[in-house]
Amino acid sequence: MSSPAFIHSDFMRMVPDSAKSLSCRLFLEPTGAHRGMLDGGWWPRSTNARAELPGLVLMINAIRGQVNRLVLAGAGWDNRPHMLTIGGRFIVLDYFGSQPATLLTAFCVRSRVDLLVVPPATGRNAAEAAMTYAMTTGNRIAAPCRAAISAPSDMSPAGLV
Repeated sequence: MSSPAFIHSDFMRMVPDSAKSLSCRLFLEPTGAHRGMLDGGWWPRSTNARAELPGLVLMINAIRGQVNRLVLAGAGWDNRPHMLTIGGRFIVLDYFGSQPATLLTAFCVRSRVDLLVVPPATGRNAAEAAMTYAMTTGNRIAAPCRAAISAPSDMSPAGLV
């Protein structure tokens, strides 16, 4: 399974070169309509928040607008910075114990983006299937749904409900 075409053809031209070099693994619903429980999926390469979050923020900035704040799970990160400087702007990061480890919320200037966070150790096929389903308009997957991130590598997105 490959990355959705709209990310590579339509939106990649808007992504700053600095974000492209970070190779962020992000699948976003293309219209920004918020008709599903999630707006997409993100598959970080590690649990190092300082290393992973700048690329994610730059991608969301380019596609959905400037990110002002991120809300993340209180557990699961090697480090928990409370502020990052990205592109000369300060981004506030909040961590909550009640936030599911599989959910990240980005608050942008005009919108909100809810992402399924796929653990770094997840196999490529399962990760891409989960992210593809999470970005599908009208998805009904709840972020805490562990089936979406531990699905067999050959599971189709239709099986992730």
